[in-house]
Amino acid sequence: MDSCMVTPVTQVAFQLPDEDLEAIDALVPAKYPSRAEALRSAVKMWLRHIEDQRIDSALAAGYRLLPPGEEEHKWAEISVETLDKAQLDW
Repeated sequence: MDSCMVTPVTQVAFQLPDEDLEAIDALVPAKYPSRAEALRSAVKMWLRHIEDQRIDSALAAGYRLLPPGEEEHKWAEISVETLDKAQLDW
């Protein structure tokens, strides 16, 4: 299988209010090579956010079906204490 496969893309045209486009254009020189790249990045962040929300909802539903017991709470406390003692600089 070729590791240099090109992802299919589709051009999308849509309208934005002038003030929004001006705000995007003001951000482009400092962070993005082009307006299109800034918009692609925004869409990726939005999709990632939606996926994170879906995962969070699924986890919450699972915990509602099978709440953690006393044993899990003890392990959670040990984990937090251990991380606190490690003084990690994340």
